[in-house]
Amino acid sequence: MFSGLRLPSSRHIEPVGASITVGRKGPNGNPVDKDRYFIQSARADGSGREGRKYPHPDFEQFNVVYQGDNAQDKTAHNSKRRTIRGVLVHSRQDDCHESRLQAYMLPDMPANDKKELGRRPACGGNGTIAMRWNPKDGCHTQIDCTPACPYLRRPERGQPPCTVFSRLFFQLRWAPIKDAAGNMVPSPLSTPLVQYASKGWETSETIKGMFEHVRQQAMELGVKDVDFYGLPFRMTLEDRTGSGSRFQVSTFTLDFDGGRNLQGWLLEKAQRREQMNNQRAYMQITSREAQDMIPEIINDLSVGNPADS
Repeated sequence: MFSGLRLPSSRHIEPVGASITVGRKGPNGNPVDKDRYFIQSARADGSGREGRKYPHPDFEQFNVVYQGDNAQDKTAHNSKRRTIRGVLVHSRQDDCHESRLQAYMLPDMPANDKKELGRRPACGGNGTIAMRWNPKDGCHTQIDCTPACPYLRRPERGQPPCTVFSRLFFQLRWAPIKDAAGNMVPSPLSTPLVQYASKGWETSETIKGMFEHVRQQAMELGVKDVDFYGLPFRMTLEDRTGSGSRFQVSTFTLDFDGGRNLQGWLLEKAQRREQMNNQRAYMQITSREAQDMIPEIINDLSVGNPADS
C-alpha cells in the first residue's frame, strides 16, 4: 500500500530457512553471548520471554559455544562468528528489506485494545505516513508520521514507545575452504534464504546506507533501474559505547571477490539487461498475434512477392 511501509496486519511471507541473531536466549529467557552471531531456527517457538529460537542443525559448527575459561581463547572463538556473508536474491529493495517505525503499545492504551490488536503493533509508520490503531473504528487509520511524534521521545525511564524495526532477507554465502590436499574448495555449509531483524537505529541506518550507496554509484554511471539481485555483502558485529553503556551494531558493507568492484558489477548487469532486451525484440514472433500472421507470411513467400524479390 505504501512504499517502504507494510500494514501492521500484514506479514512478509518468504521461504525462510533460518534466522541470524545477535546472541541467544539463556535458560531464564535473558539474552546471552551477545558478542557474536548465531544461525537459528526460522521461527520462534512461542512468544515473549517464553518464545525462543533454537540453533539450526545445519550450522552446528558455527553455533558451537565456547565452554572454556580462557578469555583470550573465547575472544578468538567468537571473533570468527562476528561476520556473516550474504548475497541479495531479490531485484527490488522493497522485496527483501523492511524498515519501519512501530509501537506495539501506546501509553494509557485500554486492555481491550491490547487484546484486540494481539501481536499487531498499535502504530506503524515510515517517517512520512503511519497507520495507527483507532479504538473508535476498531481498525488502523492513516495519520502523519513525523519526528515531532511524542511517542518517539525517550521518557525519563526506559525506552520510547515507538522504535525502529528493520529486516533483511538474503541468502547465505560462505568463503571457500581448504581440503586435505590444500586445495580451495566450496564450503559444505548450506546456503538457505535467511532473515536478520533488528530494532537498533544505527543498524537500520547501515542497511539503508548500503542500498543508497549502490543507487548513488549507479546514478554516477548512468545506470537506471538498479537491480539488486546477486549483490554480495557482509554484515559485521561491532561494539559501540554510548550513554555509559556498551552495545552491538551490525554494519553492512559490500563484499566483492578480489579484482571485482561495485562499478564493474553495475555495468555488467546493465549490459546483460540490454542484451536480453535486444533478444526479446527478435523473439516477438512467439506472441499469439505474431503466430496468427505466420500462415499469411508463408503464403506470401511461396507465391513470391515482387517487392521482396
